Amino acid sequence: MPLESRSEQVTVNFDSFVEKGEYDVRVLVTLEKDVLVDRTERVAVGYYNDVTQDLVIDDGFLTKTTRLLRENKGNTPSKEEYTLRLSSFEKTFTRFTPQATSVEKQNGLYYYIWKFDISPGGTYRIEIFTNYFYPLLGIIVVILVLWLIYTFVRSDVSLKKKVLTIKSGESISDIKVLLVVKNRGKPLSHLQVMDKIPHLMKQPQEYGTIKPHKVRKDSMGVVLTWNLENLVKNEERIISYRIKSHVPVIGKIMIPQALARYRGTSKRLHIVKSNKISLLS
Repeated sequence: MPLESRSEQVTVNFDSFVEKGEYDVRVLVTLEKDVLVDRTERVAVGYYNDVTQDLVIDDGFLTKTTRLLRENKGNTPSKEEYTLRLSSFEKTFTRFTPQATSVEKQNGLYYYIWKFDISPGGTYRIEIFTNYFYPLLGIIVVILVLWLIYTFVRSDVSLKKKVLTIKSGESISDIKVLLVVKNRGKPLSHLQVMDKIPHLMKQPQEYGTIKPHKVRKDSMGVVLTWNLENLVKNEERIISYRIKSHVPVIGKIMIPQALARYRGTSKRLHIVKSNKISLLS
């Protein structure tokens, strides 16, 4: 109808990242070829915040990758924060891109905190990579190397020396010596054990079931030698003897180390020493 008046609601679509402010909007209304309205109006655009998050966690064999992407689809800068909690064990094997803004420790746990700003239309990405494979492989290699070194260096034969004393008043009068020989490796056809008696002690007169094959005197005392034949794996033999002192022993006395010699499967000569012992009367 002529001179009719109508009100219409019109939706205006702006670009995604239009900043806050007032903008000129042209209004054009036509009817067929006639222009009914043609004017420019001021429109106010306010702030709006629209931050989206995309979090992807990929678990592999002894690995874990976390990818975080935040995008600001609003028209104003946004202050963001992301927190990751790790145990002390996980912390050792985890790397970040970029580095966290700060790290806090609470009750044995580590909290990694990222604080960042995202401008309108901008994005922020965090990548967290945990890898247990290579550290575990390194630990296995180290253990293997140590085991090989131990196997190579360790003697197949162990020799322990034990001493029992008999006192007369405040001095030591008699000493009983035990030599414990054990074959921890392959069977041995021949093993020689040598022990030295201190100069202050008399030559032994009492022996256990295994008698020495040779008793030799030198300037430092008496040397006893036993030849042990055919020791199978894990076989243990005990050599014992008893010695007396020429004079009462008061104070500290050092007992020499015993010695074992044998040749293994490689025919290389091995020498094993017993533990050190000191006596105090």
